[in-house]
Amino acid sequence: DRIARLGGMAMERAGLSSNLLPFLRSLVNVSLKILLVFSVAGIVGVDVTSFVAVLAAAGFAVGLALQGSLSNFAAGIIILLFRPYKIDDWIEVEDKFGRVEEIQIFNTIMVTPGLKTLIIPNGQVVDNIVTNYSKKGYIRIELNVAMPYSESFPKIKEIIMQELKAIPKVLKAPEPEVGIEAYDSHSVLLAVRPYAAPD
Repeated sequence: DRIARLGGMAMERAGLSSNLLPFLRSLVNVSLKILLVFSVAGIVGVDVTSFVAVLAAAGFAVGLALQGSLSNFAAGIIILLFRPYKIDDWIEVEDKFGRVEEIQIFNTIMVTPGLKTLIIPNGQVVDNIVTNYSKKGYIRIELNVAMPYSESFPKIKEIIMQELKAIPKVLKAPEPEVGIEAYDSHSVLLAVRPYAAPD
């Protein structure tokens, strides 16, 4: 019990999710008790190899039955340990975009800007590319503006920069960027790149 308590305190200090702590504490507690029983049986002189074989076979059968769930469980542990994202981060997984509401043992719960709840299995998160929009603290908005050939680019750039600086949610640093992206038959396509907080 004391070792399990110390393990629980270490997990709390590591900053693991409060949803996961009770589960991990009980897992450590049960594992230590099983280890203790086998150790005592070995010291007393009981042959534990048959017990170990039965446990291994049962574990293998359960593992095959719960293969998908176990991979999601392992992926949940990886997410909590390596933290590719945390609660309240804006992320995109498999073209699904939203704010992380909860990281559970088997699933990650996300809420889209349209207030739809997405339940994504952790195995899919680990196996795919995750785009974290909140990691840096700001994101670049990608806009395009068509400018007629008759206009002066420096003049238009100055007007756009003044307007961007007047918008309260556009960050002052990093500074917005305005440049020429492409030329087409009727106009010049300008790239306008202001930065904003992920929210």
